[in-house]
Amino acid sequence: MRAATLAIGVSGLLVLTACASPQPTVKTAAESDALTVYVRPGGASVAGRSGEAHADSAGSVGITAQTAVGSLTDAQAVIAARRAKNVTVVLHGGTYHDADMRWTAGTPDETITVAPQAGTGPVVFDGQAAKKKGYWTIVTPKSAKLVFKGPMTIRNYGDGGIKAQGNKTDGPVRGLVIKGITFTHLGNAWVKGGNGYAAVHLNYVEKPQILNNKFSNLENTVKPGNMHAVYFAFNPTGKTPGSNHGLVQGNTFQVISGDPIRASDGSSYNVARSNVFKTGKDHKGKTRGNGYKGIFTYWVFSRANKCGKGNKFYGNKTYRSYSNATIPAARSGADTGRKCTSVTRSGD
Repeated sequence: MRAATLAIGVSGLLVLTACASPQPTVKTAAESDALTVYVRPGGASVAGRSGEAHADSAGSVGITAQTAVGSLTDAQAVIAARRAKNVTVVLHGGTYHDADMRWTAGTPDETITVAPQAGTGPVVFDGQAAKKKGYWTIVTPKSAKLVFKGPMTIRNYGDGGIKAQGNKTDGPVRGLVIKGITFTHLGNAWVKGGNGYAAVHLNYVEKPQILNNKFSNLENTVKPGNMHAVYFAFNPTGKTPGSNHGLVQGNTFQVISGDPIRASDGSSYNVARSNVFKTGKDHKGKTRGNGYKGIFTYWVFSRANKCGKGNKFYGNKTYRSYSNATIPAARSGADTGRKCTSVTRSGD
């Protein structure tokens, strides 16, 4: 990752007083193994700008609370201007409007942790004001390993929250950890025109960890069965392998119109355990449970027509569905007539 040069624009009342004195040079990976980037609403805008005259500013903006940048897109521009094996992106309390932000910073040997700044209030990413109705953020295999740590809230995105997508050229997304985040009000019941796929949509991802999150009011009015909390699948464009060896543990699911956990396209060895499934009020105030065909389902589609294996659900035998019927905890099915047992249930 080579150091980039950036021009700095300041929004709101923030003043980069550091420009009045000589700026530190950009450190190389050998000089700095760790980097903290500060983000706050109304912070500096640096994304998408470049210029040799601003090389010194690129070395300092965003690395103190006083010179915070204004969005995750800006934070990624700062990361690209410096080299560090471990980066922490610290989010000041407030509401942000990042949408369809694609992670490309760093390398797969590095780690980027995105987490709130303690004592500054709740962190909320709200897609309602975004022109696009897609995902909150998109993870690629070229970026550093990404760790998203709450507490923070992701709400009002039409397609979903986090989409991680590998490809045949670069391989799967690896090292993804999603922990302590509230995903709520996602899908086309909340955002008109959204497709409503999943809060955590995994297309060719290896060993993702989905831990201690809350998934609530993930609902579609158009194709309600298509909206999931966690979806293990493949990259349909490249016909890649599925998403494998994932762990879904310690999460709470409440009012999910589709199956809370879905796997397909050969996805295998994914485990769901120690999760809680609760009823609650839907977008119209009606009490509902979770799921369309089951709680953890594997479904075969013609796009792959392939069975997975080794997927396991730990919990009860049956649950209350979104339509308030009784559905099985684990179910394998197909649109193609194929017979397979790709997900099985065990006791607690």
